[in-house]
Amino acid sequence: MLNTNLKSHTIIMGLDINAAISNSTTDDDTDADFTLIGPHRNKFRNEQGDMIQNIMQLHLLTSATTFFDNKGKNDTWIHPAKRKRYQLDHIFISSNISNQ
Repeated sequence: MLNTNLKSHTIIMGLDINAAISNSTTDDDTDADFTLIGPHRNKFRNEQGDMIQNIMQLHLLTSATTFFDNKGKNDTWIHPAKRKRYQLDHIFISSNISNQ
């Protein structure tokens, strides 16, 4: 599916991928990945997040859920022992439509 021409197709994917994809712990919009991952992201990142972010860059996908201020309720999982909150489920869209 991702091998199609994204300029002529719109991709919208909802995924339960257990990937924490934060690009940084700052809100610095000079970060090269800030256009892919918005300011309302969870600050944690994991190995799966690294892999998914590479796929996002390669296929020009944006994590739509990280661009909406949901009053801190974007997290989709809480670690039972540590009580840390993670955003592991995402909605990705073609970045060509997210910039319109």
